Amino acid sequence: MTRTKQTCKKSTGGSAKRITVDYAPLLDFDTSTGVDLNSELTIMMEETVSDEETGGDEVEETVSDEETGGDEVEETDQMDQMVACEAQSGHNEWCIVCRDGSAGSEFLYLCDLCPRTMCSRCVNIPVAHADAVNCDDVKFTCISCHLAAQDPRAEETHTAYFGFYKNNLPVLPTFLPIRSALEISLQSQISSMPVVLIHLRLVDFETSGGPFNLMYRFLSPYFPHRGIASHEIVFDVGSKSKSNRYQVQVRELVHDLMAQRHWPRIVFAISNHTDDDLRDPFLGYERKSGKTKSYVGGRVDSFLDIILTPWQPLIKSAKDSYLWFLSCGTLVNNEESFSALQTAVLHHHITATICFNAIRFQPNFAAPLLLAFAELVMTEYLPIREVFPDMLMQSYKLGRHTDVFLLMTNAGPALDITRFAWTHCKERPWGHHLPLQCPQCGWANSWRSANYKKTYSFECMNSKCRKGYFFSPPKNSVILSHARKSGSCWIAVGVKVNLLG
Repeated sequence: MTRTKQTCKKSTGGSAKRITVDYAPLLDFDTSTGVDLNSELTIMMEETVSDEETGGDEVEETVSDEETGGDEVEETDQMDQMVACEAQSGHNEWCIVCRDGSAGSEFLYLCDLCPRTMCSRCVNIPVAHADAVNCDDVKFTCISCHLAAQDPRAEETHTAYFGFYKNNLPVLPTFLPIRSALEISLQSQISSMPVVLIHLRLVDFETSGGPFNLMYRFLSPYFPHRGIASHEIVFDVGSKSKSNRYQVQVRELVHDLMAQRHWPRIVFAISNHTDDDLRDPFLGYERKSGKTKSYVGGRVDSFLDIILTPWQPLIKSAKDSYLWFLSCGTLVNNEESFSALQTAVLHHHITATICFNAIRFQPNFAAPLLLAFAELVMTEYLPIREVFPDMLMQSYKLGRHTDVFLLMTNAGPALDITRFAWTHCKERPWGHHLPLQCPQCGWANSWRSANYKKTYSFECMNSKCRKGYFFSPPKNSVILSHARKSGSCWIAVGVKVNLLG
Protein backbone atom coordinates (compact mmCIF):
# COMPACT_ATOMS: atom_id res chain seq x y z
CA MET A 1 0.00 0.00 0.00
CA THR A 2 1.28 3.48 -0.87
CA ARG A 3 2.00 5.46 2.27
CA THR A 4 0.50 8.96 2.65
CA LYS A 5 0.20 11.70 5.26
CA GLN A 6 -1.14 15.24 5.62
CA THR A 7 0.63 18.28 7.07
CA CYS A 8 -0.37 21.90 6.44
CA LYS A 9 -0.25 24.37 3.55
CA LYS A 10 1.97 27.45 3.30
CA SER A 11 0.75 28.61 -0.10
CA THR A 12 -2.00 31.08 -0.88
CA GLY A 13 -5.02 30.39 -3.06
CA GLY A 14 -8.31 28.50 -2.84
CA SER A 15 -11.98 29.03 -3.61
CA ALA A 16 -14.39 31.70 -2.45
CA LYS A 17 -17.80 32.68 -3.76
CA ARG A 18 -17.89 36.24 -5.11
CA ILE A 19 -20.12 38.67 -3.23
CA THR A 20 -20.62 42.44 -3.23
CA VAL A 21 -20.46 44.12 0.17
CA ASP A 22 -22.75 47.13 0.62
CA TYR A 23 -19.81 49.23 1.73
CA ALA A 24 -19.75 52.92 2.57
CA PRO A 25 -17.00 54.81 4.43
CA LEU A 26 -17.90 55.85 7.96
CA LEU A 27 -16.96 59.42 8.80
CA ASP A 28 -16.17 60.96 12.17
CA PHE A 29 -18.53 63.83 11.50
CA ASP A 30 -21.19 64.17 8.83
CA THR A 31 -21.02 67.81 7.72
CA SER A 32 -24.21 67.57 5.70
CA THR A 33 -26.34 66.66 8.71
CA GLY A 34 -24.20 67.91 11.56
CA VAL A 35 -24.52 64.54 13.31
CA ASP A 36 -21.57 63.23 15.29
CA LEU A 37 -21.16 59.55 14.43
CA ASN A 38 -18.83 58.71 17.31
CA SER A 39 -21.57 57.62 19.70
CA GLU A 40 -23.23 55.41 17.10
CA LEU A 41 -19.93 53.77 16.16
CA THR A 42 -19.00 53.22 19.78
CA ILE A 43 -22.28 51.42 20.34
CA MET A 44 -21.56 49.31 17.29
CA MET A 45 -18.18 48.30 18.68
CA GLU A 46 -19.75 47.22 21.94
CA GLU A 47 -22.35 45.00 20.33
CA THR A 48 -22.06 41.29 20.95
CA VAL A 49 -21.23 39.43 17.77
CA SER A 50 -22.78 36.02 17.38
CA ASP A 51 -21.10 32.98 15.86
CA GLU A 52 -23.62 33.11 13.02
CA GLU A 53 -22.52 36.58 11.99
CA THR A 54 -18.76 36.15 12.18
CA GLY A 55 -18.48 32.51 11.32
CA GLY A 56 -17.19 31.86 14.81
CA ASP A 57 -14.36 34.41 14.71
CA GLU A 58 -14.38 38.05 15.73
CA VAL A 59 -12.30 40.69 14.02
CA GLU A 60 -9.29 41.13 16.24
CA GLU A 61 -6.16 43.20 16.57
CA THR A 62 -2.96 41.56 17.68
CA VAL A 63 -1.59 43.66 20.51
CA SER A 64 2.01 43.29 21.64
CA ASP A 65 5.10 45.29 22.48
CA GLU A 66 5.55 45.67 18.73
CA GLU A 67 3.06 48.53 18.78
CA THR A 68 5.50 50.74 20.66
CA GLY A 69 8.58 49.47 18.91
CA GLY A 70 9.81 47.26 21.75
CA ASP A 71 9.56 46.79 25.48
CA GLU A 72 7.71 49.41 27.43
CA VAL A 73 10.03 52.22 28.55
CA GLU A 74 9.39 54.53 31.45
CA GLU A 75 8.97 58.20 30.54
CA THR A 76 12.04 59.90 31.97
CA ASP A 77 13.60 63.30 31.51
CA GLN A 78 16.45 61.65 29.62
CA MET A 79 14.09 60.02 27.12
CA ASP A 80 12.21 63.30 26.62
CA GLN A 81 15.48 65.06 25.92
CA MET A 82 16.52 62.39 23.40
CA VAL A 83 13.22 62.62 21.54
CA ALA A 84 13.38 66.41 21.55
CA CYS A 85 16.94 66.28 20.23
CA GLU A 86 15.92 63.92 17.44
CA ALA A 87 13.04 66.16 16.38
CA GLN A 88 15.18 69.28 16.50
CA SER A 89 18.24 68.02 14.59
CA GLY A 90 16.54 65.86 11.97
CA HIS A 91 19.80 63.91 11.73
CA ASN A 92 20.44 60.19 11.59
CA GLU A 93 20.84 58.32 14.86
CA TRP A 94 23.67 56.15 13.55
CA CYS A 95 27.17 56.77 12.26
CA ILE A 96 27.39 56.57 8.46
CA VAL A 97 30.73 54.73 8.70
CA CYS A 98 30.35 52.07 11.41
CA ARG A 99 26.51 52.16 11.40
CA ASP A 100 26.47 52.22 15.20
CA GLY A 101 25.19 54.71 17.75
CA SER A 102 26.86 56.58 20.60
CA ALA A 103 26.59 56.57 24.38
CA GLY A 104 28.56 57.61 27.46
CA SER A 105 31.62 59.61 26.47
CA GLU A 106 31.01 58.97 22.76
CA PHE A 107 28.87 61.18 20.55
CA LEU A 108 27.78 61.80 16.96
CA TYR A 109 28.97 64.72 14.82
CA LEU A 110 26.09 66.15 12.76
CA CYS A 111 26.86 67.01 9.15
CA ASP A 112 25.90 70.57 8.21
CA LEU A 113 25.18 69.59 4.59
CA CYS A 114 23.01 66.48 5.02
CA PRO A 115 21.23 64.38 7.71
CA ARG A 116 24.19 62.00 8.12
CA THR A 117 26.35 61.69 11.23
CA MET A 118 29.77 60.32 12.12
CA CYS A 119 30.70 59.06 15.55
CA SER A 120 33.70 60.08 17.68
CA ARG A 121 35.06 56.52 17.44
CA CYS A 122 35.40 56.65 13.65
CA VAL A 123 37.19 60.01 13.39
CA ASN A 124 40.59 60.41 15.02
CA ILE A 125 40.60 64.00 16.30
CA PRO A 126 43.94 65.08 17.81
CA VAL A 127 43.61 65.72 21.54
CA ALA A 128 45.14 69.17 21.17
CA HIS A 129 42.32 70.22 18.81
CA ALA A 130 39.38 68.58 20.59
CA ASP A 131 38.09 71.93 21.89
CA ALA A 132 38.65 73.76 18.60
CA VAL A 133 36.36 71.48 16.58
CA ASN A 134 33.51 72.07 19.05
CA CYS A 135 33.43 75.88 18.72
CA ASP A 136 30.11 77.43 17.71
CA ASP A 137 31.32 78.75 14.35
CA VAL A 138 32.79 75.42 13.18
CA LYS A 139 30.95 73.43 10.52
CA PHE A 140 31.23 69.66 10.09
CA THR A 141 31.11 67.86 6.72
CA CYS A 142 30.65 64.08 6.68
CA ILE A 143 32.80 61.84 4.50
CA SER A 144 29.84 61.06 2.19
CA CYS A 145 29.35 64.73 1.30
CA HIS A 146 33.10 65.17 0.84
CA LEU A 147 33.26 62.24 -1.59
CA ALA A 148 30.11 63.32 -3.42
CA ALA A 149 31.78 66.64 -4.28
CA GLN A 150 34.62 64.83 -6.07
CA ASP A 151 34.66 63.68 -9.68
CA PRO A 152 36.27 60.21 -9.84
CA ARG A 153 37.61 61.02 -13.31
CA ALA A 154 39.09 64.44 -12.45
CA GLU A 155 42.14 64.41 -10.20
CA GLU A 156 41.95 68.16 -9.57
CA THR A 157 38.64 67.70 -7.68
CA HIS A 158 40.19 65.32 -5.15
CA THR A 159 41.22 66.87 -1.84
CA ALA A 160 42.18 65.64 1.61
CA TYR A 161 39.35 65.21 4.10
CA PHE A 162 39.56 67.58 7.07
CA GLY A 163 35.98 67.22 8.36
CA PHE A 164 35.81 70.44 10.39
CA TYR A 165 35.80 73.85 8.73
CA LYS A 166 35.65 77.48 9.82
CA ASN A 167 34.94 80.09 7.14
CA ASN A 168 35.49 77.30 4.57
CA LEU A 169 39.01 76.68 5.88
CA PRO A 170 40.14 73.50 7.70
CA VAL A 171 40.28 73.71 11.47
CA LEU A 172 42.77 70.87 11.81
CA PRO A 173 46.39 71.29 10.70
CA THR A 174 46.37 67.89 8.97
CA PHE A 175 43.74 65.68 7.36
CA LEU A 176 41.20 63.93 9.60
CA PRO A 177 41.92 60.17 9.82
CA ILE A 178 38.93 57.82 9.59
CA ARG A 179 39.34 54.59 11.53
CA SER A 180 36.86 52.46 9.55
CA ALA A 181 35.83 51.72 5.96
CA LEU A 182 32.64 53.07 4.38
CA GLU A 183 30.49 49.95 3.94
CA ILE A 184 27.48 51.46 2.16
CA SER A 185 26.94 53.63 -0.92
CA LEU A 186 27.52 57.39 -0.98
CA GLN A 187 23.79 57.97 -1.43
CA SER A 188 22.86 55.96 1.66
CA GLN A 189 21.92 57.19 5.09
CA ILE A 190 21.33 55.28 8.30
CA SER A 191 17.86 56.65 8.78
CA SER A 192 15.59 56.46 11.79
CA MET A 193 12.76 58.33 10.09
CA PRO A 194 9.58 57.07 11.79
CA VAL A 195 7.73 54.24 10.10
CA VAL A 196 4.55 52.35 10.92
CA LEU A 197 4.13 48.76 9.73
CA ILE A 198 0.57 47.52 9.20
CA HIS A 199 -0.02 43.81 8.62
CA LEU A 200 -3.57 43.11 7.39
CA ARG A 201 -4.26 39.40 7.74
CA LEU A 202 -7.29 37.40 6.62
CA VAL A 203 -9.08 35.73 9.50
CA ASP A 204 -7.67 32.22 10.13
CA PHE A 205 -4.74 32.85 7.76
CA GLU A 206 -1.70 31.56 9.65
CA THR A 207 1.36 33.83 9.31
CA SER A 208 3.35 33.16 12.48
CA GLY A 209 7.04 33.67 11.76
CA GLY A 210 6.20 35.23 8.40
CA PRO A 211 8.48 37.61 6.44
CA PHE A 212 6.68 40.80 7.50
CA ASN A 213 7.25 40.01 11.19
CA LEU A 214 10.88 39.25 10.37
CA MET A 215 11.25 42.66 8.74
CA TYR A 216 9.97 44.35 11.90
CA ARG A 217 12.51 42.48 14.02
CA PHE A 218 15.27 43.58 11.65
CA LEU A 219 14.25 47.26 11.76
CA SER A 220 13.54 47.65 15.48
CA PRO A 221 17.15 48.24 16.66
CA TYR A 222 17.42 51.23 14.29
CA PHE A 223 14.72 53.14 16.19
CA PRO A 224 16.03 53.90 19.67
CA HIS A 225 13.37 56.56 20.31
CA ARG A 226 10.41 54.32 19.52
CA GLY A 227 10.02 55.73 16.02
CA ILE A 228 8.63 52.43 14.75
CA ALA A 229 5.20 50.94 15.32
CA SER A 230 3.94 47.55 14.18
CA HIS A 231 0.30 46.49 14.20
CA GLU A 232 -1.37 43.34 12.93
CA ILE A 233 -5.06 43.58 12.08
CA VAL A 234 -7.07 40.43 11.43
CA PHE A 235 -9.88 41.27 9.02
CA ASP A 236 -13.19 39.58 8.32
CA VAL A 237 -15.21 42.00 6.17
CA GLY A 238 -17.58 39.67 4.35
CA SER A 239 -20.69 41.73 5.22
CA LYS A 240 -21.66 45.36 5.73
CA SER A 241 -21.78 45.06 9.52
CA LYS A 242 -18.36 43.40 9.60
CA SER A 243 -16.83 46.05 7.32
CA ASN A 244 -18.31 48.74 9.59
CA ARG A 245 -16.70 47.16 12.64
CA TYR A 246 -13.39 46.97 10.78
CA GLN A 247 -13.63 50.67 9.93
CA VAL A 248 -14.27 51.60 13.54
CA GLN A 249 -11.37 49.48 14.74
CA VAL A 250 -8.97 51.00 12.22
CA ARG A 251 -10.24 54.53 12.75
CA GLU A 252 -9.46 54.31 16.47
CA LEU A 253 -5.99 52.94 15.75
CA VAL A 254 -5.30 55.67 13.19
CA HIS A 255 -6.43 58.30 15.70
CA ASP A 256 -4.04 56.89 18.31
CA LEU A 257 -1.12 56.71 15.87
CA MET A 258 -1.59 60.27 14.64
CA ALA A 259 -1.77 61.47 18.25
CA GLN A 260 1.62 59.89 18.95
CA ARG A 261 3.61 61.60 16.19
CA HIS A 262 3.82 62.27 12.46
CA TRP A 263 4.52 59.09 10.47
CA PRO A 264 6.30 59.98 7.20
CA ARG A 265 6.47 56.33 6.10
CA ILE A 266 3.82 53.62 6.20
CA VAL A 267 4.23 50.02 5.01
CA PHE A 268 1.25 47.71 4.47
CA ALA A 269 1.36 43.96 3.96
CA ILE A 270 -1.81 42.07 3.04
CA SER A 271 -1.71 38.33 3.75
CA ASN A 272 -4.65 36.82 1.93
CA HIS A 273 -5.90 34.14 -0.41
CA THR A 274 -7.31 34.75 -3.88
CA ASP A 275 -9.92 32.67 -5.67
CA ASP A 276 -8.44 30.27 -8.21
CA ASP A 277 -11.13 30.97 -10.82
CA LEU A 278 -12.48 34.49 -10.26
CA ARG A 279 -9.13 35.88 -8.99
CA ASP A 280 -10.91 37.67 -6.14
CA PRO A 281 -9.19 38.41 -2.82
CA PHE A 282 -10.95 36.78 0.12
CA LEU A 283 -13.06 39.09 2.29
CA GLY A 284 -13.71 36.76 5.18
CA TYR A 285 -16.43 34.31 6.17
CA GLU A 286 -19.94 34.19 4.79
CA ARG A 287 -22.75 34.52 7.30
CA LYS A 288 -24.25 31.06 7.69
CA SER A 289 -26.36 29.26 10.21
CA GLY A 290 -24.77 26.73 12.51
CA LYS A 291 -21.01 26.28 12.72
CA THR A 292 -20.34 25.94 8.98
CA LYS A 293 -17.79 28.45 7.72
CA SER A 294 -16.85 29.24 4.14
CA TYR A 295 -14.85 32.09 2.68
CA VAL A 296 -16.29 34.69 0.31
CA GLY A 297 -14.37 37.04 -1.97
CA GLY A 298 -14.84 40.28 -3.84
CA ARG A 299 -13.29 42.24 -6.69
CA VAL A 300 -9.85 43.54 -5.84
CA ASP A 301 -10.80 47.21 -6.14
CA SER A 302 -13.80 46.72 -3.84
CA PHE A 303 -11.64 44.75 -1.41
CA LEU A 304 -9.01 47.49 -1.26
CA ASP A 305 -11.70 50.15 -0.82
CA ILE A 306 -12.85 48.37 2.33
CA ILE A 307 -9.36 47.54 3.61
CA LEU A 308 -7.45 50.76 2.82
CA THR A 309 -10.00 53.60 3.00
CA PRO A 310 -9.92 53.88 6.83
CA TRP A 311 -6.13 54.32 6.63
CA GLN A 312 -6.30 57.31 4.28
CA PRO A 313 -5.47 59.95 6.95
CA LEU A 314 -2.16 58.16 7.57
CA ILE A 315 -1.49 57.49 3.88
CA LYS A 316 -2.12 61.08 2.78
CA SER A 317 0.03 62.54 5.55
CA ALA A 318 2.92 60.17 4.81
CA LYS A 319 5.72 61.02 2.41
CA ASP A 320 5.95 57.42 1.20
CA SER A 321 3.50 54.51 1.40
CA TYR A 322 4.17 50.92 0.39
CA LEU A 323 1.90 47.92 -0.17
CA TRP A 324 3.11 44.31 -0.21
CA PHE A 325 0.42 42.03 -1.63
CA LEU A 326 1.32 38.61 -0.19
CA SER A 327 -1.22 36.53 -2.09
CA CYS A 328 -1.19 34.18 -5.05
CA GLY A 329 -0.61 35.31 -8.60
CA THR A 330 -4.09 34.80 -10.05
CA LEU A 331 -4.67 38.41 -9.02
CA VAL A 332 -1.89 39.53 -11.39
CA ASN A 333 -2.30 36.93 -14.13
CA ASN A 334 -5.91 37.87 -14.86
CA GLU A 335 -6.24 41.03 -16.97
CA GLU A 336 -9.43 42.25 -15.31
CA SER A 337 -8.24 41.79 -11.73
CA PHE A 338 -4.81 43.28 -12.49
CA SER A 339 -6.49 46.32 -14.05
CA ALA A 340 -8.62 46.68 -10.93
CA LEU A 341 -5.50 46.50 -8.77
CA GLN A 342 -3.80 49.22 -10.82
CA THR A 343 -6.84 51.46 -10.54
CA ALA A 344 -7.06 50.91 -6.78
CA VAL A 345 -3.36 51.68 -6.23
CA LEU A 346 -3.79 55.06 -7.92
CA HIS A 347 -7.02 55.76 -6.09
CA HIS A 348 -5.53 55.09 -2.65
CA HIS A 349 -2.32 57.06 -3.31
CA ILE A 350 0.09 54.17 -2.68
CA THR A 351 3.67 55.15 -3.60
CA ALA A 352 4.85 51.63 -4.46
CA THR A 353 3.06 48.27 -4.63
CA ILE A 354 4.80 44.90 -4.82
CA CYS A 355 2.94 41.76 -5.90
CA PHE A 356 3.69 38.31 -7.30
CA ASN A 357 2.34 36.00 -10.03
CA ALA A 358 3.01 32.48 -8.68
CA ILE A 359 -0.22 30.47 -8.77
CA ARG A 360 0.47 28.94 -5.34
CA PHE A 361 2.53 31.76 -3.90
CA GLN A 362 4.35 31.04 -0.63
CA PRO A 363 4.95 34.31 1.29
CA ASN A 364 7.94 32.97 3.25
CA PHE A 365 9.94 32.80 0.02
CA ALA A 366 9.76 36.63 -0.11
CA ALA A 367 11.70 37.00 3.16
CA PRO A 368 15.05 37.93 1.51
CA LEU A 369 13.31 40.55 -0.63
CA LEU A 370 11.53 42.08 2.37
CA LEU A 371 14.75 42.18 4.38
CA ALA A 372 16.54 43.87 1.47
CA PHE A 373 13.67 46.38 1.35
CA ALA A 374 14.08 47.00 5.08
CA GLU A 375 17.81 47.57 4.72
CA LEU A 376 18.00 49.59 1.50
CA VAL A 377 14.72 51.53 1.49
CA MET A 378 13.78 51.82 5.16
CA THR A 379 17.24 52.05 6.76
CA GLU A 380 19.51 53.47 4.05
CA TYR A 381 16.65 55.61 2.76
CA LEU A 382 17.27 54.92 -0.93
CA PRO A 383 14.48 55.25 -3.57
CA ILE A 384 12.80 51.90 -4.13
CA ARG A 385 12.69 52.41 -7.89
CA GLU A 386 16.49 52.74 -8.03
CA VAL A 387 17.43 49.97 -5.62
CA PHE A 388 14.86 47.33 -6.56
CA PRO A 389 17.39 45.47 -8.77
CA ASP A 390 19.77 45.41 -5.78
CA MET A 391 16.95 44.08 -3.61
CA LEU A 392 16.61 41.15 -6.02
CA MET A 393 20.27 40.14 -5.85
CA GLN A 394 19.74 37.84 -2.86
CA SER A 395 16.36 36.57 -4.06
CA TYR A 396 17.15 34.17 -6.88
CA LYS A 397 15.31 31.36 -5.08
CA LEU A 398 12.25 33.62 -4.99
CA GLY A 399 12.77 34.06 -8.74
CA ARG A 400 12.54 30.30 -9.26
CA HIS A 401 9.11 30.50 -7.63
CA THR A 402 7.56 33.70 -9.01
CA ASP A 403 7.99 36.90 -10.99
CA VAL A 404 7.88 40.16 -9.02
CA PHE A 405 5.84 43.18 -10.06
CA LEU A 406 6.60 46.75 -8.98
CA LEU A 407 3.84 49.35 -9.43
CA MET A 408 5.06 52.92 -8.93
CA THR A 409 2.77 55.94 -8.65
CA ASN A 410 4.11 59.11 -10.24
CA ALA A 411 2.95 62.72 -10.39
CA GLY A 412 -0.14 63.17 -12.48
CA PRO A 413 -1.11 60.75 -11.06
CA ALA A 414 0.26 58.08 -13.35
CA LEU A 415 1.50 54.53 -12.93
CA ASP A 416 4.69 52.76 -14.02
CA ILE A 417 4.73 48.94 -13.89
CA THR A 418 7.78 46.72 -14.17
CA ARG A 419 7.87 42.92 -14.14
CA PHE A 420 11.07 41.42 -12.77
CA ALA A 421 11.71 37.82 -13.87
CA TRP A 422 14.56 35.53 -12.92
CA THR A 423 16.09 33.76 -15.90
CA HIS A 424 18.28 30.67 -16.07
CA CYS A 425 19.59 29.14 -19.27
CA LYS A 426 18.25 25.68 -18.38
CA GLU A 427 15.66 26.11 -15.64
CA ARG A 428 13.81 29.35 -16.49
CA PRO A 429 14.86 30.42 -20.01
CA TRP A 430 14.01 34.14 -20.32
CA GLY A 431 11.70 33.87 -17.33
CA HIS A 432 9.63 30.96 -18.68
CA HIS A 433 9.10 27.72 -16.79
CA LEU A 434 10.51 24.74 -18.67
CA PRO A 435 8.36 21.68 -17.91
CA LEU A 436 10.03 19.15 -15.62
CA GLN A 437 8.36 16.39 -17.62
CA CYS A 438 7.81 16.20 -21.35
CA PRO A 439 4.03 16.63 -21.78
CA GLN A 440 4.06 14.41 -24.88
CA CYS A 441 5.98 11.28 -23.85
CA GLY A 442 6.26 11.65 -20.08
CA TRP A 443 10.07 11.53 -19.86
CA ALA A 444 11.34 13.57 -16.91
CA ASN A 445 14.20 16.08 -17.07
CA SER A 446 15.09 14.96 -20.57
CA TRP A 447 15.68 18.23 -22.45
CA ARG A 448 18.52 18.80 -24.90
CA SER A 449 19.27 22.54 -25.16
CA ALA A 450 20.89 24.94 -27.60
CA ASN A 451 21.31 28.71 -27.82
CA TYR A 452 21.29 30.75 -31.04
CA LYS A 453 21.21 34.56 -31.07
CA LYS A 454 19.78 34.71 -27.54
CA THR A 455 17.02 32.23 -28.40
CA TYR A 456 17.03 29.06 -26.31
CA SER A 457 15.74 25.86 -27.90
CA PHE A 458 14.89 22.67 -26.02
CA GLU A 459 14.13 19.25 -27.49
CA CYS A 460 13.06 16.04 -25.80
CA MET A 461 15.82 13.43 -25.92
CA ASN A 462 13.29 10.66 -26.60
CA SER A 463 13.96 9.80 -30.24
CA LYS A 464 10.32 8.81 -30.67
CA CYS A 465 9.05 12.11 -29.34
CA ARG A 466 11.23 15.16 -30.09
CA LYS A 467 8.86 17.60 -28.43
CA GLY A 468 10.45 21.06 -28.59
CA TYR A 469 10.27 24.59 -27.12
CA PHE A 470 11.75 27.93 -28.16
CA PHE A 471 12.25 30.88 -25.80
CA SER A 472 13.29 34.37 -26.90
CA PRO A 473 13.95 37.49 -24.82
CA PRO A 474 10.74 39.36 -23.91
CA LYS A 475 10.17 42.53 -25.86
CA ASN A 476 11.74 45.63 -24.26
CA SER A 477 13.44 43.52 -21.60
CA VAL A 478 16.59 44.74 -19.85
CA ILE A 479 19.17 42.45 -18.26
CA LEU A 480 20.07 43.53 -14.73
CA SER A 481 23.78 42.85 -14.98
CA HIS A 482 24.61 43.61 -11.33
CA ALA A 483 22.11 40.93 -10.24
CA ARG A 484 23.75 38.18 -12.30
CA LYS A 485 24.95 34.79 -11.12
CA SER A 486 26.52 31.99 -13.10
CA GLY A 487 24.09 31.10 -15.89
CA SER A 488 21.29 33.24 -14.46
CA CYS A 489 20.19 36.82 -13.93
CA TRP A 490 17.15 39.00 -13.37
CA ILE A 491 15.51 40.89 -16.23
CA ALA A 492 13.20 43.91 -16.08
CA VAL A 493 10.25 44.07 -18.47
CA GLY A 494 8.01 47.11 -18.82
CA VAL A 495 4.29 46.36 -18.44
CA LYS A 496 1.59 48.40 -20.16
CA VAL A 497 -0.71 50.18 -17.73
CA ASN A 498 -4.33 49.11 -18.14
CA LEU A 499 -6.76 50.94 -15.85
CA LEU A 500 -10.44 50.16 -15.49
CA GLY A 501 -12.65 52.29 -17.69
